Amino acid sequence: PEGCYCMTKGAAEERGFTDMCDDAPCGYDARQNPMYCFKEPVDEVKCPAGCECLTEAEAREKGLTWCDGEKTVCDTDAAGNLLYCFEEETQTRQ
Repeated sequence: PEGCYCMTKGAAEERGFTDMCDDAPCGYDARQNPMYCFKEPVDEVKCPAGCECLTEAEAREKGLTWCDGEKTVCDTDAAGNLLYCFEEETQTRQ
């Protein structure tokens, strides 16, 4: 799945990946060690005031833009999809 990588448990530990996407092996390395899907670690990032942590699809439905113009990961949902910080589009005043 998106945000997941197939690797041995040892490789996952070295990279700081701790959460598995699935318990079933996704392959085997050259030494026939089982490999598993691990979720990419997401730092506990909270969105700035006035921003919401949503999927890209949810943000599009609400007409929101990237918070502070940057694509910032803030969490993952139950399905393992990345969530990002979004805000209402600001109007430029002249």
